[in-house]
Amino acid sequence: MTAEKLVLVADKALFHAKHEQRGTIHMFSSTTWHE
Repeated sequence: MTAEKLVLVADKALFHAKHEQRGTIHMFSSTTWHE
């Protein structure tokens, strides 16, 4: 995973966190492992 990709994932996680705090960890983990 490149730094650029990591930034995109982190940005997506932060965006998600604003809407649903509970789903952030699951979403982040799923995205990371999906790679």
